[in-house]
Parts: sequence; structure tokens; C-alpha cells
Amino acid sequence: MDGENEKKKKQGRRLWLLAAAVLVCLILSAFIGRYPKPFLTPFSALIDNELARSLLVHLRLPRILMAFLLGTVLSASGAVFQMIFRNPLVDSGFLGVSSGAAFGASIGIVYMGGTALGVQSTAAVFAFLGLAASYAIARRIRWGDWVFRLLLAGISIGALYSAGTGVLKYLADPQKQLPDITFWLLGGLWSVTWSDFWQVLPVVVPGLAVIVLMRWRLNLLAMRDETAFSLGLRPGRERLVLLTAAVA
Repeated sequence: MDGENEKKKKQGRRLWLLAAAVLVCLILSAFIGRYPKPFLTPFSALIDNELARSLLVHLRLPRILMAFLLGTVLSASGAVFQMIFRNPLVDSGFLGVSSGAAFGASIGIVYMGGTALGVQSTAAVFAFLGLAASYAIARRIRWGDWVFRLLLAGISIGALYSAGTGVLKYLADPQKQLPDITFWLLGGLWSVTWSDFWQVLPVVVPGLAVIVLMRWRLNLLAMRDETAFSLGLRPGRERLVLLTAAVA
């Protein structure tokens, strides 16, 4: 018992150290850049220099907060996928979610004018459709373990979406639309504004809240379905809720 308590204390200390390290990185990143001075901007410059204040508030802060938010969400969703599928190598790409989002974003860029709302909406819709299709196909397969069936269905859906994205790249305008698709697929935070941050926040926070509230059930879902059911869980429903939150 004492050994278990000591182990929990060590884990708690590590978490606090990691949290402190993240906080230090966030603060430093707000003062590191090329302008108004190379590398490190002194704090006094924020008081005396209007340009320095503008760069911090309008450029650096939204990018820093967006990076922190995305990192938090990706790590939480990755933990959900890995616990549910009992495999540390599994990610959203195995369920057709990532490729579905890429396909949806490509549709938004090619056929919906490439507006931020259109691209984000179609990416979210096709990501959820990828998860739903993987889930539906897995229920149709009558052999193998549930986790294996879901992974197999997800890989198939992902391949189909990837092929569709390739077709859209071929149909896209090579001067305007194709670079937009490429930049979206590669990802980047250089163009993030406060407007982008506030648009993303209402979408990802509810999903993250669901994951946090149901975090203790992940340990039970990592067991066999019979064990989880005997402990009061409904594995199928719990998995679907957590996977939906992770995709969001």
C-alpha cells in the first residue's frame, strides 16, 4: 500500500513539473520572435513600444493559445483512441477520421469558395461520417474481435477518403485551390487570428469536457467487454460517446 501511494505521489510531481514546463514555454514563446528585436523581446518594450504590444496581442497570443488548445485536444483524443483500441500506436487516422476531414476540407476549398466556415464545416462533417461509416461497417462484420473489426473498417474508409482527396487535388485549380489544399493538409498556425481561435473554441471544448468527465471509464474500456459490462458499463455506448468526443 505504501509503495502504491509513493508511486501516485511521484506521478503527481511529474504532472506538476510538466505543467510548469508548459507554462514556462507559453510565456517564453510570447516574447521570442524577430520583431521588434531579434530573439527575445524585453518586457519594457511592451510598455514603450506600440508595435511590440500589437505583435504580442494580435499575432503571437492567438497563435500561442491555438497551439496550446490543439495540443491539448490532440493528446486527449489520442489517449482515447489508444485506450479504447488497447494499442499505443493507434490514432484517428485508423478510423477514417483524419482522411475524412482532409476530404471534407478539400471539398470546401474546391466547391465552396474556400471560406473558413465552409472548410471547417465540411471537414467536421466528413470526419464524423468517417467515424459513423467505420462503426456501421464494423457492426456488419460477423467475425473477429470488435476492436479488430473497427480498425479494419476504419482503414478501408480512410483509403477511400484518401483516394477522393487525390481526385479533388487533380480537379482543383493548380494556381489557387491546390496550394490551399496542400497548406491545409500540412497544417500551420502562421495565419491564426483571434477570430479563428473563438470559432474553434466552442467546438473543441465540449468534446474535451466529455473526455475529462469520462476519463475514469477509459481504464475499464481497456479491459475485455465482459469485464467492463460486469462493472456496470455499456461498452458499445461508452465507446461511441468517447470516440465522438475525440473526433470533435
